Amino acid sequence: MEAPPNDPPHAEPMPRQPDPRTAEFLFGQVSDQFKVQAQDWSTLRTRATVVLGSAGLFLAKLNDIPRPSDDLTPACVTEAIWLLFFAAGGLLLFSAISALAAFLQYQLRTDPDPGALARNYLDQSLMDARLQVMANLVEAYEYNERVLDRVRTWLQRGIWALMIAIVAFGLMAVAEWSIS
Repeated sequence: MEAPPNDPPHAEPMPRQPDPRTAEFLFGQVSDQFKVQAQDWSTLRTRATVVLGSAGLFLAKLNDIPRPSDDLTPACVTEAIWLLFFAAGGLLLFSAISALAAFLQYQLRTDPDPGALARNYLDQSLMDARLQVMANLVEAYEYNERVLDRVRTWLQRGIWALMIAIVAFGLMAVAEWSIS
């Protein structure tokens, strides 16, 4: 018996031809997830706007709270109120900066570029064009997820700073009210 011929070392496996129904299904799934990301982006930008507006509002109101300046207030209370004032102000500034970082710093990818797609795939088969668009969408989706994670992180920091600042703001107002 003869031994089967050996494949040459440079032989490449035959590429699998994708099933058109599977490609259509996957394309729809990827497109849908891309739309979900766009909605997440819109929601995060709205939240960043709310955090920024709230921080600005409380920063403006921080000036309206009277601070003790008379000699009748015990020094420890005066120092505590000033400490709360500066803590609230610093946290509100950090919250505003975090919201700005979440709001302004990043952009999502919106692949594919219609011009490049038309130039490069107009003469290709529908399946090849669809596979390329899907590959671009998957790459953009992964990039966008990293961007959205960074935006979420900045926004969470801003929200926590805002909440702590509001507590400090409230404590300062109560302390000021109690001595007046």
